[in-house]
Amino acid sequence: MVSVGWQNDLSDHHGFRQTQTAITSYFLLHNGPLFKYETPVLGPPWSIPFEFPYYQWIVARLAQTTGLSLETAGRLTSEIFFFLTLMVFWGLLSKARVARSHRFLFLALILTSPIYVFWSRTFMIESLALFFGVFYLFSVVCYLKSPRVSNVVLAILMGVVGSTSKVTTFASFFIISGLLLLTNLLKGHHSPAPYRRGLFPLLILIVPLAATVLWTEFTDTVKEMHPIGKHLTSTALSKWNFGTFEQKVNWETWKEFLYRSDLLIGNWWNLGFILLGLALAPKRLAEFLLCAIGFFAPLLIFTNLHYVHDYYAYANGIFLVVIGFWVVEGLLCARGIKGIIGALIFVSIAGFSVRTYRNVYFPSQKRAQNAEVVSIGEAIENKTKPDHAVIVFGLDWTSELHYYSKRRGVAWPTWIPEPEVNQELFWKLINDLGQEKIGALALCGDFKVKPFYLKLADAFQFAPVTKFENSMCSIFLKREEAHQKS
Repeated sequence: MVSVGWQNDLSDHHGFRQTQTAITSYFLLHNGPLFKYETPVLGPPWSIPFEFPYYQWIVARLAQTTGLSLETAGRLTSEIFFFLTLMVFWGLLSKARVARSHRFLFLALILTSPIYVFWSRTFMIESLALFFGVFYLFSVVCYLKSPRVSNVVLAILMGVVGSTSKVTTFASFFIISGLLLLTNLLKGHHSPAPYRRGLFPLLILIVPLAATVLWTEFTDTVKEMHPIGKHLTSTALSKWNFGTFEQKVNWETWKEFLYRSDLLIGNWWNLGFILLGLALAPKRLAEFLLCAIGFFAPLLIFTNLHYVHDYYAYANGIFLVVIGFWVVEGLLCARGIKGIIGALIFVSIAGFSVRTYRNVYFPSQKRAQNAEVVSIGEAIENKTKPDHAVIVFGLDWTSELHYYSKRRGVAWPTWIPEPEVNQELFWKLINDLGQEKIGALALCGDFKVKPFYLKLADAFQFAPVTKFENSMCSIFLKREEAHQKS
């Protein structure tokens, strides 16, 4: 299932997010800055950093070292971190004294879970962020079993990398680790040395948290210097990230989350079987409840992000799969009729997962390419110079056209007023770019027929190139070039 569509473009599903990650890797590959890394789709200055670019940097270096295409290097990196995550989870299950044969059942449930099959082969940071979150939790468990300094250092290191790679993914693992450390402290299961009783757990929790705060403050400072990026600071995006109280208590929100459990365990009816199995064999009740917290906490905290983007379940969905596993494992250990029920629940989760993957993700995965967006991007690349910028209207601030054309530029966002009524900002961006550096103008959707933007093309001395027009966008080049290219 992983191998399907390996050579396809990045616009199979959520191309907006995949190409945003890929264009950063592209400019890192071409010696762009690391800390103020470029995502050059909102005009100069080109930096609007969010997460620390561990993944993007690794992909760029892998492509540079091996000669692989950037897309292949990105997919390979994602898959490697996914399988590394499974190895760490194997260690976690070993620490939880799960029988070796039963651990394979967990791996089977993850390897058939639709979200993990599809998103683990995309050009996104999800698997890397998940790996460091799981490794952080594993390090905390190692510390609880053996409170050595080496385990403390490992936990802190994994926590810093995990929290700065993607804090929304790290949240579940941070909360669970905090609960484990607190429970251990309250039970008195600790070394008698005072500095180990309180200082070590505090460092394990505080240092990653401090790293997140410092990195967020840095990124906000960089974004504030950008005329559009200032709308993307942590404060400006607070409502977008966390949602509203009304959204958090709205039944429609949770009904959507309920239906999306299909993407994790195959069919939301399996939730009923899982609860039935827990009632029959509550052997792993404590682990079940802890994983339930890990699954639901991000939904309660980052409600809107999870509601808008189905791939966000990659971060916390693993806990729902583990919940199913704990029930199956408990039933199998009980043997007899309960063991048979456990086997049936396992088959139901794995079987429906494969079915859901085939119906939901496989059609996107096997599609050859998104011909319209790729062809426009390639046309722009062929008809402009490498230092030219591309102005795009009508596609929000997606990086797709800029990535496929390998050009910087401006993709006008839908969340700020259009240039027609926001001309001061628009002309500032144009002046910062330098009008002579604008190599192409793409009008997409309704913008293809709006008089203001057609006049704008004329003001830039651009002419349409009908040869490269499709149902999605019209391309305008400078008049002399348009004449030659046509």
